[in-house]
Amino acid sequence: MSDETPSPDGRDPDTGRFGLGNKSGKGNPFMSRVVAYRKAIWDAISNDDVARLAKKMLLLGEAGDVAAAKVVFERTAGRPLEETGEQKPADNDLADALIAAARRVRELGGA
Repeated sequence: MSDETPSPDGRDPDTGRFGLGNKSGKGNPFMSRVVAYRKAIWDAISNDDVARLAKKMLLLGEAGDVAAAKVVFERTAGRPLEETGEQKPADNDLADALIAAARRVRELGGA
């Protein structure tokens, strides 16, 4: 925040952000509930629970569930990068390749 005096509307003149104590910039009134929900979920789920869910998603992906395979790969390898101009394979070809890769990883003892 700048050293200048806030504008009459309570915003920082350089950034336009609300200054401290500005009644118009109180934030999300429901955030405390969201934080409480997230804490409850974290408290209820153990590392073993997460591992079991991950293995179940892998098994579903191997069985042909494209959505499960997509979740596994997005959560492990990250979301695909933006288009680079290369030809994109058909969705079914991509899903088949992902499922084959998951099976190969399992065969090699990776999961």
